[in-house]
Amino acid sequence: VEGMDTVFKIVQDDEIQTVKIVRVGKAAKKFHTTTESFQKMLGEATARVKDAEARRKADEDALILKNWPNAVAGESGLKYVILREGRGMPPAVGEIMKVVYTGKCLLSGKAFVGTAADGTPYWGDVAEPFVYEIGKTKINPGLDATLALMKKGEKRLVIVPAEMGYKTSGFYAKQRPNEKRFVISPNTLLVYEIERLE
Repeated sequence: VEGMDTVFKIVQDDEIQTVKIVRVGKAAKKFHTTTESFQKMLGEATARVKDAEARRKADEDALILKNWPNAVAGESGLKYVILREGRGMPPAVGEIMKVVYTGKCLLSGKAFVGTAADGTPYWGDVAEPFVYEIGKTKINPGLDATLALMKKGEKRLVIVPAEMGYKTSGFYAKQRPNEKRFVISPNTLLVYEIERLE
């Protein structure tokens, strides 16, 4: 109802000083718990989460096999398809390159593009090239690991599991005035088409 400006200011490692639970309605006011009933509810919720994660993983694996059956398994769960061979050697630490990418969240189909400012994702149809320095610029572990291997002119499709993407934290772009905030949900598998321009 109100207070979302405060929510958007919260960042990881902020300290919670107080929590007040407000019970609204008859059912909420009647609800009381014990340690035993709480542990039971927690166990049931944990089991539901594990089941949902297993179903999500199965759905992801099926879509990957259907759409990219020849994807090569890389390190840390990454998979890739080289769409265009590059030239020369992979970049060295400290090398500066120009990169452009489009991406999507595999299961939801939400599309995004790299932004010119820093390469982080945002809504859009047109990807903007950005400057990336090997070993210094950080976007997410999967994208960073891929760019460290790409030769000049190379184009890859890269499948990045959540553990190498935005993990359990997800990604929350900076709020832009009069726009819905761009968010990549936690535990989302991402598919990128990445091109190293120079």
